[in-house]
Amino acid sequence: MTPADWRLIAAVALIGAILLGIFFVTTRLHGTTAQNATVTVQGETVLRLDISGAEREHVLSGVGMKLQYGGGRIRVIHSDCSEQVCVQTGWISNPGQSIVCLPNQTMIKLSGEGGPDAISR
Repeated sequence: MTPADWRLIAAVALIGAILLGIFFVTTRLHGTTAQNATVTVQGETVLRLDISGAEREHVLSGVGMKLQYGGGRIRVIHSDCSEQVCVQTGWISNPGQSIVCLPNQTMIKLSGEGGPDAISR
């Protein structure tokens, strides 16, 4: 490879690094945090929570679940289901994310400003 090839490779790598840096900086500045959580049981909305405030807990009576939320995030800290997948999911904080408990037929979905328009694999 000639010195000109190396300069071209370095220039392309530098431009790529700059564009990647700009992407991460703008994503961080215009971060997407959820503001609301909607809880549905058996397909029916039973609760809407403002999760942007201070940390709190809420017991879902009749379902056997306990939620912890605040600071733009939410999680299930107790469930009486056997698999505990909803508890193991942990904190969610981005609009569009959800926690699902199939045995209790419960779903917690986040909404807010600036979520993704589409998700691809």
